[in-house]
Amino acid sequence: MIQYLTTQKTTLIKKSNHFFENLKNNREYGNLEKCIVLAQGAPDKFSSGTFLFDKKLNDIKEKLNNAKPTFTSLLEELETLKQSRHLRQDPYQQDRKQFMDNQNQAKQEFDNEFKEREQKLIKEYRTMMEKL
Repeated sequence: MIQYLTTQKTTLIKKSNHFFENLKNNREYGNLEKCIVLAQGAPDKFSSGTFLFDKKLNDIKEKLNNAKPTFTSLLEELETLKQSRHLRQDPYQQDRKQFMDNQNQAKQEFDNEFKEREQKLIKEYRTMMEKL
């Protein structure tokens, strides 16, 4: 918006320069009056445009500041809902997890014991074969 208004202002200044050159050549005297009126009106249009832009910007900032407490309260509600959801989970879930962990540990111990026995049997077989 500001860039548009500054562009308008520069075009008006360019037009006024053109009109003054025409005046030097004693042509189009009526256009000089028109140029003066346009040049005098340009700053007013520019300042009113920036005022409207600033007003809209301030309105947006005010709305954002007013909405901030709403967002914080919504975030707090979401956090409480998450916590309550975690609390409402299946009460036996922890027990099942512990049971599965115990099963996996027992399986691991059994596998290790089996490997040790297998290694002992292999050693015994080798020693028997060496004696023969």
